[in-house]
Amino acid sequence: MRTAALATVNRGYTHFRFADAGQQQGSVVTGMVANSNGSFGGSCFGSYCSGNSNGFTTASTIHSPTASASATLIMFHADEPGAKDAFVAEDVLRQYSS
Repeated sequence: MRTAALATVNRGYTHFRFADAGQQQGSVVTGMVANSNGSFGGSCFGSYCSGNSNGFTTASTIHSPTASASATLIMFHADEPGAKDAFVAEDVLRQYSS
């Protein structure tokens, strides 16, 4: 409310109202944790070596929640019809000044 009132006054208007408010929630990938397991077995004869390798990997994805909110701010001058039922910016700033 305070930010909306400040924006209204800073742009030369006296009243404001909100329209088209919305929220979004989701998540983003912030990392991966992986485990790797491997084994090798073989034999050497002189200068010749042979062997087999086996591997197994697991990974877990780390998600972080996200959220956002938005609203359209409509501003009015005191003498405009839309100002009738709108918030008075100066009153809001007084109320939220502390």
